[in-house]
Amino acid sequence: MVAVSATRRTFVLERGPQGLGLELDSTNTIITVKPGGRAEQQGLVQLDDVILTVDGKSCTGKLMQDVMVPGRPVYVVEILRQEKKEAPVATPMKAMNAIRRSMSFDKKPSGGSVKRTMSWTTKKFG
Repeated sequence: MVAVSATRRTFVLERGPQGLGLELDSTNTIITVKPGGRAEQQGLVQLDDVILTVDGKSCTGKLMQDVMVPGRPVYVVEILRQEKKEAPVATPMKAMNAIRRSMSFDKKPSGGSVKRTMSWTTKKFG
């Protein structure tokens, strides 16, 4: 089973000669990290990361490029990353054994010694 959680992260992205080296869709989700681009070289962002803010300005309902100040050498971006983790799967318990113990004491009517009897029985579950 796979568990999904979302984590907010903040990065400083450097601008390269051809920009950041990212391609986004209309929801500011990263759909391409351009090979050889600055984002790939930095290795901070991943496909499917969602850009939430740029330099503290919200990208909600806007395109990232509308929020960015053109020509800056660095941008502080906050992203939302979906992280998938394998959730532990419960495994069936191995068959358990129950042990029943019993004891009995018998005293002979003639006043002789006491006879002690012990027994165990095992019952298998599962």
